[in-house]
Amino acid sequence: MSLKGAFHCLRPLAFITFLLWLAACSQTPSEQQPDETNAAPRVTEIESPQATSREPQTPQAPQYQDLWRKIAASNDIVLHDSPQMQLWVDFYRQRPSFARQLSDKAAPFLFEIVTALEQKGLPLELALLPAVESGFNANASGGAPAGLWQMIPATGRRFGLRVGADFDGRRDPMASTEAVLNYLIHLHTTLGQDWLNAVAGYNSGELRIQAAIKANQAKGLGTDFWSLKLSGKQAPTVYKWLALIALLREEALPLAPIANAPAVKREAAVSGQPLAVLAKGYGLSLKQLKALNPGFRTATVPTSGQYSLLLPLNAQWQGGQLSALKAPSYQVKSGDTLGAIAKRHGISLKALLGLNGLTEKSIIKPGQMLRLE
Repeated sequence: MSLKGAFHCLRPLAFITFLLWLAACSQTPSEQQPDETNAAPRVTEIESPQATSREPQTPQAPQYQDLWRKIAASNDIVLHDSPQMQLWVDFYRQRPSFARQLSDKAAPFLFEIVTALEQKGLPLELALLPAVESGFNANASGGAPAGLWQMIPATGRRFGLRVGADFDGRRDPMASTEAVLNYLIHLHTTLGQDWLNAVAGYNSGELRIQAAIKANQAKGLGTDFWSLKLSGKQAPTVYKWLALIALLREEALPLAPIANAPAVKREAAVSGQPLAVLAKGYGLSLKQLKALNPGFRTATVPTSGQYSLLLPLNAQWQGGQLSALKAPSYQVKSGDTLGAIAKRHGISLKALLGLNGLTEKSIIKPGQMLRLE
């Protein structure tokens, strides 16, 4: 067949093919819908992780309205069954009046003590030590020891407290707390990193507990408090303290709640101010002022050093310019004696000596200033 003939034969076939293609197009939807089972995943725009990410959330510590419950929940001190501790558990159980009085006395100071412990990262159970030592009586005195924490003068001075005739820092609730906590940190470091050993050292003496630790080390024994096997007479404060912790955790003490909030504030005390004038200016009785500030041992704020007053939160000064208040004083002249100065100003020699931190053997010099009130 010639090429021309072949072309004529193919033309009808091509035309039929073209018609079939048109029919197929007319039946195809204008927007093809993909098979759901084989469809490519849809892409949804999302915000950048940087735009929506947040700082990791630290779990919040439980908030306690009652400070006693906050201390009980601390659980930093591990308790063990102990006959010596049980004796004191029974003792406190039989004396509910002790617990009732404790809340009244602790109320002005407990929040400040707990806050100081938290700031230093120390066990909150240490806030119960003043309950054992003084019943939270800031003016307590048992011979040489004094104050909330019953510190002896040498330890107070060692840790920065002023202990003198005009001011005794051991009786200052806040100053003594700072000193004692620093002392307990020292004891914890030197006595095997054991808080019970630290309290035992605070009670019985650092050297005694060190000796007990060395004796156990020589025998290859443990050096924790329970391994030392100290008797109730050797470490009475520890067992009393542990008993109170146990009872507090069991809610077995009739303690009135103490708000987990400040109860007092501090204000600067200008030197030489009579405490009676300060009390009146703040709307307090002298007894109320002294109860919060038993560190002042004379009638006026000392003229040397810087001091502060602990006051109720709502106390406001209404007595005029504080700086204008000055304590009566006398400038020593040539030939003066302490006895003559006291007699001339109508005060006892003992009072004059106490006001100025002197003794009967003290030598005074011309030009020296002496307080008279």
